Amino acid sequence: KMPTCIGVKVNGIDVFSKCIVSGTGAIQTYRMLENVIPLQASAAIKSIEARTEESVSFMFLFIGLDVTNQPAGERDSRSHNTWIYPCTNYSKLENEIENSGPFEVSVPMFVASGSSKDSSWNKRHGENKKTAVVIGQCPWHWVSEWSHLDKKQRKENIRYQAFKERAKAELMTGFRKVFPKLEKYIDYVSLGTPLSTNDYLSSRFGECYGLAATPGRFTCDELSPHLQVRNLYLTGQDIVALGLPSALSAGFLTANVLMGYDNWENAILQRDIVDDMGIPSIIT
Repeated sequence: KMPTCIGVKVNGIDVFSKCIVSGTGAIQTYRMLENVIPLQASAAIKSIEARTEESVSFMFLFIGLDVTNQPAGERDSRSHNTWIYPCTNYSKLENEIENSGPFEVSVPMFVASGSSKDSSWNKRHGENKKTAVVIGQCPWHWVSEWSHLDKKQRKENIRYQAFKERAKAELMTGFRKVFPKLEKYIDYVSLGTPLSTNDYLSSRFGECYGLAATPGRFTCDELSPHLQVRNLYLTGQDIVALGLPSALSAGFLTANVLMGYDNWENAILQRDIVDDMGIPSIIT
């Protein structure tokens, strides 16, 4: 008999619902079901792991700035993203990074100012406060030796803290390239590693985009909105592909399943929830 999901527990509080959707990741969701449907969950996890691999992991440098004393002529309010690549042969660079030790090769970086993208920022925080982020690739094996430690233990671990200081120094090179006149106004800095990603995203190996977009993942039947528990569904980029557009598409796909559109009749008639709700298409 198929079990039925009736809600979730959040911080010790039971929240009941007739429909529950998990967006925490496919393997993470099946792991939560191992005590409910042990045989099916175990088989699903083995199937997914046999066909897929984790996506890329990163280190993050979060920067807060106070530009109160910065001359008006030096103000930088650019809101676009900047990608920094050490070379033009990206496939070769990827292989070198995956097979290198920490910081033995330069990594691609992403640099942007989140506050400059926020049209309401100045109203809420004033024009003299600014944020920036620098993101660099960081393979899981660079930090895996500390994966068994909790947050407190990592904070006390001398080698891990030394790694973070080196990571900070590396990412600051990217910040200086994009914002050469802002370093003196830095007021706050916080660095995250793939271990931080595990803490916040419940990932397993610091992966930021769920499962990698390898051919095998698109042949895996378990990566769909349907789960073997009544009233429980799966969504998120794991059931479609990587990135924000895919995560949005997954929500659309799961919503169609919830509303009963996952049948041949609707497929043939090309009906979906968006059409029936009368929402105009954004594609012309």
